[in-house]
Amino acid sequence: MPSAQKRLLDRIDIQCLIDSSPIVHYLARPAGSYPFTFVSPGAEANTGFSPDRFTTDAEFWLSRVHPDDRPQAALGRAAVIEAGTHSHQYRFQHADGGWRWIHDEGTLIRDEARAPLAISGVWLDITDRKLAEVSLQQQKEFLSSLIENAPTIVLILDEQGRVSKVNPYFEKKSGFSAAEVIGKDWFETLLPQMDRERIRELFQEVLKRETVAGNVNPITAKNGEMFEIEWFAQVLRSPSGRFDGLLCIGHDVTDRVQYEKALEASKREAERANAAKSRFLITASHDLRQPLQALLLLNSSLRRMAVDPKQEHMLQMQGQALKGMGSLLNSLLDIGKLESGAIQPKICDVAVRDVFQRVQADFDVQARAKGLELRVDDCPHTAHTDEDLLNQLIHNVVANAIRYTHEGSVRLYCHREGDKLKIVVEDSGIGIPEDQRERIFDEFYQVDRAATNGGLGLGLSIVKRLAALLDVAIEIDSQVGKGSTFCFTLARGAEASVEPAPPPVESASKGGTVLLIDDDAAVLAASQLFLEIEGYEVVAASSPGEVDAALATGTRPIDLIVTDYQLNDVQTGLDIVAAVRRRLGRTVPAILVTGDTSPAIGDMKLAGLEMMSKPIDTNALLSVAQNMIALSRS
Repeated sequence: MPSAQKRLLDRIDIQCLIDSSPIVHYLARPAGSYPFTFVSPGAEANTGFSPDRFTTDAEFWLSRVHPDDRPQAALGRAAVIEAGTHSHQYRFQHADGGWRWIHDEGTLIRDEARAPLAISGVWLDITDRKLAEVSLQQQKEFLSSLIENAPTIVLILDEQGRVSKVNPYFEKKSGFSAAEVIGKDWFETLLPQMDRERIRELFQEVLKRETVAGNVNPITAKNGEMFEIEWFAQVLRSPSGRFDGLLCIGHDVTDRVQYEKALEASKREAERANAAKSRFLITASHDLRQPLQALLLLNSSLRRMAVDPKQEHMLQMQGQALKGMGSLLNSLLDIGKLESGAIQPKICDVAVRDVFQRVQADFDVQARAKGLELRVDDCPHTAHTDEDLLNQLIHNVVANAIRYTHEGSVRLYCHREGDKLKIVVEDSGIGIPEDQRERIFDEFYQVDRAATNGGLGLGLSIVKRLAALLDVAIEIDSQVGKGSTFCFTLARGAEASVEPAPPPVESASKGGTVLLIDDDAAVLAASQLFLEIEGYEVVAASSPGEVDAALATGTRPIDLIVTDYQLNDVQTGLDIVAAVRRRLGRTVPAILVTGDTSPAIGDMKLAGLEMMSKPIDTNALLSVAQNMIALSRS
């Protein structure tokens, strides 16, 4: 291809590139007002004006430049003659009236004699970039102002933990000037010695994780004062990923930390007080019941020995007074434990049948003494609750029903209702007026004081507290003069295969050898006298040593063990029962008598063991003893 033709094609290619480029290409004369001789078609897309507006009007271009930028734009065009190139930026008014940022870059073209021939240049619309730069600068200024004026500590650390920047609030809070800390090791300068190693390790962890929030540690001010600071830390990186520092923002939380420490101290003090109250209640529960137990046993013994009707009547009234004292003591101690939080439920699946059987055993004698029928239906279901607390709840309700029923019956039964179990106590007693149904749960409130026969009005108050503790709903239906129904709704447990209730063991005739253990001399003597009057042979002991001696010399086999639970600081009645059974090589039935009603006592289970709480009803003691001996012999 001839060289002239090739040059022509090259020019055509270049022209096509220029015409299609979004960048504006131009040529201008290097003299006068530097009029344009050529402007590429891209001008229309960039400025909204056709190229000929620039080439036909020598003043047009400069007239559209922002007035503030015109001097710089004119000087830039003139400077190209001296420097050979120019590069500057200015605002140009678009045809739509808006302003566009233009980057203008030109080069001086010379002829062979080095005389200026033309200025060749380009315009590039950099409006978006400029706006971004302005926005970024505004953000930087805003952030800088925020940091400078923020009421919080702001500082930057380098990779070695040296301070590179702090804000005025830091200076105010710490008492150190910026000059005193910049370039210094943060950990050695501001942190207490005991925290330095831990915070250094956290610093290294933050550099790996890039950010951390919520760490609280103290700093030491210049005057020695300590401040608790909660930190937010973020690694700063340049667009290229270079580490630019660790930005740390700290809030003074000294007041909050001190409040939390005071709150924790108060909580510990309250827990100690509750523990002390619980210990007092447990000790009082045992120690107060001991003399009352001795009095009840002596009263029962005297009543059995009395031959004069007047003496018998006096002893009967004395017995009723003692039972009233026992009931009051039990109720007050129970309320104290519930109020102090000393009782916490232990929820599990409970065989309700076992609870019902205990209720029948405990109240059968009392009901028959009043001429009432106590009907306890078989309940083959389980409840998801605390067995001992449920037992106490039902006991209180049944005791209340018997107290307020003078003829007829008291019935205890249960039935399923969906995923709930309903336990019902019905009586044919005096009934409760509708306007008093809420008040019956108040302490010492009684519907009919004359009808209570020694009641104190505390039983249902305890029931209400127990129901709340166990999340049990209570419903009452009652008609004055016809009776009352108390229904308790609680969660059902997992149904397991439940064997039918065994037939009751017929009471055997009184008699048998009882190993009696109690470290209280008065209670031991009164218990021995009572059991001997009832026809039992009693082997009495007040300590484990005396038990061993009695067993070593005994000639008759032991039929029953009756022991106090709280004997000494080393051994309990439960330990004695286990030791006697090991020595005799058989499971001797045992009654564990206790004045301690703490939850731990209820957890103690042992085969052939019945637990009875002081003060014990002597008739109930005899009934349990006869049944246990009869069952053992059968």
